[in-house]
Amino acid sequence: MLGATGLAGRGQSGGGGGEVPKRPLGRTGVQVSALGIGGFHLGSADSDAEADRIVNEALDAGVNFFDNAWEYHKGLSEERLQTDRIDVWQIHEVIYENDPDLIFAPNGAAEALMQAKQQGKVRFVGFTGHKDPSIHLKMLSHNFPFDTVQMPLNCVDATFRSFETQVLPELNRRGIAPLGMKSLGGSGELVREGAVVVTLGLRYAMSLPVAVTISGIDSLDVLHQNLEVARGFQPLSAAEMQTIRDASRFDASDGHLELFKTTKKYDGDLGREQHGFPPAAELPL
Repeated sequence: MLGATGLAGRGQSGGGGGEVPKRPLGRTGVQVSALGIGGFHLGSADSDAEADRIVNEALDAGVNFFDNAWEYHKGLSEERLQTDRIDVWQIHEVIYENDPDLIFAPNGAAEALMQAKQQGKVRFVGFTGHKDPSIHLKMLSHNFPFDTVQMPLNCVDATFRSFETQVLPELNRRGIAPLGMKSLGGSGELVREGAVVVTLGLRYAMSLPVAVTISGIDSLDVLHQNLEVARGFQPLSAAEMQTIRDASRFDASDGHLELFKTTKKYDGDLGREQHGFPPAAELPL
């Protein structure tokens, strides 16, 4: 599966407390907003009108990174793209141990990415995944010229099967743009279980050396809450980051707050079908 991401632009807004700061998208020379909008949750807004208002207000605040994927809401989320060129095209949901072998096999997805980039259909290419950092590292071992890599990054990830400690340094060493997601556990698990409060969890994720933190935003209230953190953002200190890790270490230890790593809850049915597995809904977590 391939996911698409848009880099949008709009004239600067004079109100609302300032714009979301920009950061380099790795070695690409492009600047992206430190906060991005997740495509799945956007498709879960109460109405199309609400989703449109979220997008427009985010644009006015300086947000220019909008994540999407073909499988979100059975293709409906991607209908919003309506473009003949994609900014960032990523192999979606690289979560199975044999995915790197399939992707880099002859006529595999890696070849499709390279061809699309050479033909000018996409600007940048990458891959996403949420299951295990070892799979990300196996993808990187092929030394393919990825521009971006998307992965879960939050305050409990640092303790359990950590993308932050295993993958993030390698991306920054290579100049590949790290794209963070699931800053609160995917569906707010970190907040509901009391591991961290919303604003501190988001601040932690945004303080990591990433290009953008992609946040699931399905209402204007959530957008306003996240923009309050993102506008004029100043990273937490190293000592503050460590304090947050230490405070959530026990909650992180068995992975129950990161269900995307330890269960099938966040695994797409199309991907499971492609690998010969039944839909996740037919099986216990």
